[in-house]
Amino acid sequence: MQQIKNINLKTVIKTSLVTAFTFATALIWKDALLKIIETYVPAQQEIHYILITAFLATVILIALIIIFLQTEREAEYVTHLVINKIKNKKKTKK
Repeated sequence: MQQIKNINLKTVIKTSLVTAFTFATALIWKDALLKIIETYVPAQQEIHYILITAFLATVILIALIIIFLQTEREAEYVTHLVINKIKNKKKTKK
């Protein structure tokens, strides 16, 4: 419940915009990759290359998500440490 209170509208809007731009970019890359496959791969092997491309894209995306979540956790940890240090300094000055 505490986490819900910390969410603000500005963060939600920024996240939504990044998501929309990312989705649009993914659709553009999808079309580009399909055109490349259609141009350079024989028709009978097209499906194999489409599946390989989808698999590789999925693996790369999962790796990026893991990296993002890990760095986000680390950033939250460092932020928590800094905030606690500032609070402790204020207490000792009083």
